[in-house]
Amino acid sequence: MTTGKAAELERTTRLRGFRYGLHDFLAALDLNALKAVNDHVEANYVNESLLDRRTKELLIMVACVAQGDLVSHLQTHIHAAHKAGATLGCPNQPSAVDRFWDS
Repeated sequence: MTTGKAAELERTTRLRGFRYGLHDFLAALDLNALKAVNDHVEANYVNESLLDRRTKELLIMVACVAQGDLVSHLQTHIHAAHKAGATLGCPNQPSAVDRFWDS
């Protein structure tokens, strides 16, 4: 694996917190395309804007449900929202999201 490819795949993992085989495939096929995707993710998803990370994740979850997306994709964003502080319960009781991840 070239140094540039390894560095961009590491960037993929750092930006998202995970990496799928699709990212490796895209790096092998067209490294510039992966760089462009990472640039987009960094500018529009990771960096703080008017919306914090938790709100972005909750909105992405709504979009996933509205599109009839794969459950596995929705679960990724549920996990990210939870890591960003999202809960479904009152502040003084465990939320459904907490119970989902604790089981």
